[in-house]
Amino acid sequence: SMKWFSTAARAIKLCQGIKGRCWEDDKSGRLLQQLKGLGEAMSKKLVSCVPPVCSLNDMSTMPPAKLELILGKQQAFKVSTELAKVPSYHIEAVLDDNKNPDARFEACIRLTIESTSCPE
Repeated sequence: SMKWFSTAARAIKLCQGIKGRCWEDDKSGRLLQQLKGLGEAMSKKLVSCVPPVCSLNDMSTMPPAKLELILGKQQAFKVSTELAKVPSYHIEAVLDDNKNPDARFEACIRLTIESTSCPE
């Protein structure tokens, strides 16, 4: 049935996320748990602070002193070290040429992905 298929698809997606330590961004703080050593309790603290820290980008722009205040000095250092290991990319998609302006789905797209930081 369709319900079984939907449940199976979600289970597969969950297994992939757990194995790859990669979650979708859903503003719950689970995305932050990709960082080694950052569990559910710490991610909840970060999500509940003002302004909320829900993504790796939010965390990377957070002043170190604020991270220490929320997580404590030792944990903040560990989390910052893990965050520094995450590569940062810039992705840009540009419509090069629309070969048929009357067609709704026919287009030529150039995709550029470049690393803006590279972990050691």
